Amino acid sequence: MMTSKIDKRAFWTNHIKQWRSSGLSQAKYCQKENISFHSFSWWHTRGLKNNTSKEPIAFVPAAIKEIKKQEKNVQNDIQLILPNQTKLILPATLALNNLVSIVKSLGELS
Repeated sequence: MMTSKIDKRAFWTNHIKQWRSSGLSQAKYCQKENISFHSFSWWHTRGLKNNTSKEPIAFVPAAIKEIKKQEKNVQNDIQLILPNQTKLILPATLALNNLVSIVKSLGELS
């Protein structure tokens, strides 16, 4: 049984790191590890916010597909695929400053 804040922080930090590398959704990871989804979610979003050892968000290189001539008149969406395989689809007409805000917000969630 965990008694100190340091023990709890270490426990949840470890689980969050393992979840990030698992490729599972938060709910599936918690079910697999037999831990509380509610507690996991709280520690992920609020409990570790002041963690100075928090790793910065890491992005992977984007693969840019060349558009064929017949596709150039078709509006393409912006697709962001996150490390946990969550796909975020945004309209191609999204203003650049809004896209930057979304990416920054995603960095704050990690």
